[in-house]
Amino acid sequence: MIEEKKIIESNHNNIITIVSIFIMIITFCILLSDMKKINRINEVLQYRLNYSQSTEDLQEITGNNKYRDSIYNSNRKISEQKKEKYIYITINIICVIAFICALTSILLSANTSLVVTDKRVYGTIALGKRVDIPLKAISSIGTGFLQSIIVSSSSSKICFYGIANYKEIHTEISNLILSDN
Repeated sequence: MIEEKKIIESNHNNIITIVSIFIMIITFCILLSDMKKINRINEVLQYRLNYSQSTEDLQEITGNNKYRDSIYNSNRKISEQKKEKYIYITINIICVIAFICALTSILLSANTSLVVTDKRVYGTIALGKRVDIPLKAISSIGTGFLQSIIVSSSSSKICFYGIANYKEIHTEISNLILSDN
């Protein structure tokens, strides 16, 4: 029985994990500070709405128009506060999306490994799923986003994310496929 020879093994890229954790920390801090600002804006809005209502009531009771400018200014400030609140909510939505993307990139590349032998390609992909593909079954090989290697066979397409030496592995698998044919 002929033993298989290991040709190349993947190196895990820690930069993706570090950058993703950094993005998660920054977005979490922004979310916390914006939530405090939104709560403060809500308090100010509530106060201004109450003030505006009491000023309108006072104008109705006295029949005096001297409060009209005060009501106008209060309503204008309320409108500005609402716009500011929506800006902070939009920033929070963007931060949540960035947080989810960073978490996804960590989950995709955390336990990824890849080994190429002269007979097969095997390793672990996202969330620790083990794969083993005979070299003869590989129909195409490619590279992609997050330093990934995409191995396609007739039955599936498998992505190995966060591989530091993905270009070398791509070259080796390509050479093996070409030499096999």
